[in-house]
Amino acid sequence: MLARTSVGERRAYLVNWLVFVVQWLHVLGGIFWFGGTLYVNFVAIPALRRAPPEYAREVSRNLNRQGERVILLVAVITIALGFLRGTVFGPIQSLDALFGTAYGWTWLFALIAAIATLAWGFFVLVPTANRLADNDAAWTTTPDGKPTPEAQVAIGSVVRVALLELLGFAAVFTAMILMRFGL
Repeated sequence: MLARTSVGERRAYLVNWLVFVVQWLHVLGGIFWFGGTLYVNFVAIPALRRAPPEYAREVSRNLNRQGERVILLVAVITIALGFLRGTVFGPIQSLDALFGTAYGWTWLFALIAAIATLAWGFFVLVPTANRLADNDAAWTTTPDGKPTPEAQVAIGSVVRVALLELLGFAAVFTAMILMRFGL
């Protein structure tokens, strides 16, 4: 079939497939990044708060290490693909399209929010979680088996920082939906 098509038609066919792959990988990356954060916030952290401290500490350390490697890579790739999807393979072909359309402003907001969310996770959340894992006092319990006040404060700080990260995701997710409707 491709043998009978013109060079322009073959190029358009290839570009369409490339757009499809970029979009597919971008969405998959976003699901992985956002979904991983939701899982940690609403499944892993609450489960670890109920686990014995020595177990919870070791699992937290492993989650932190693995998350730093995998989530950082996925987030950077997702942002890069979103940039390509909006510019090279999308409607943002000029500064006029960026600053002169509702879509352009929404796309720019989404890009800034995604970068800010990545920076928050990497420069605030990861160090906060690592400090918790290294804080011996945060993993002690009272004689009745409950976390000490210092442990509650340390764990609470990680929970707050992680929940604030979700605000970034809410902003990005909202912008993605708005862009779908051309806004």
